Amino acid sequence: MIAEVGSGDPPPADEVINSPNCVAVPGLVNAHDHMYQWATRGYAPDGTLFEWLRALYQVWARIDADIVRVAARAAMSRLLLSGCTLSTDHHYVFPRGRAGIFEALVDAARELGLRFHPCRGSMSLGESKGGLPPDSVVEDEDSILADTE
Repeated sequence: MIAEVGSGDPPPADEVINSPNCVAVPGLVNAHDHMYQWATRGYAPDGTLFEWLRALYQVWARIDADIVRVAARAAMSRLLLSGCTLSTDHHYVFPRGRAGIFEALVDAARELGLRFHPCRGSMSLGESKGGLPPDSVVEDEDSILADTE
């Protein structure tokens, strides 16, 4: 953390780390992720985007807070191991009757010590109205707005 900026000689350091063949870099930032998808890595790998989504929405319609927590811990652990210290997650699948999903993301970040800024997405157009996701994971706009507040 930069404590101050000024001119002249710097004050004496509390500690000097001599690392002549190393590079110090700031923590990296991950600006876009869908961490719950770690639970289905490698599933339906050969389809187009829409084929992949259609196959996986059926699986994601059954996710719950425990699955999200485990998948988020895997995703966040990998980020931390690669030097990422701040991440967001754009989570947008909220199956009906499954509570605590967003909280599971926040808990996983807290447990691992990752700085985290979650983003709550949503889907309101299901298969019965021409959308891609099953109706069991779409929400009505009033519910989306209420949960977002």
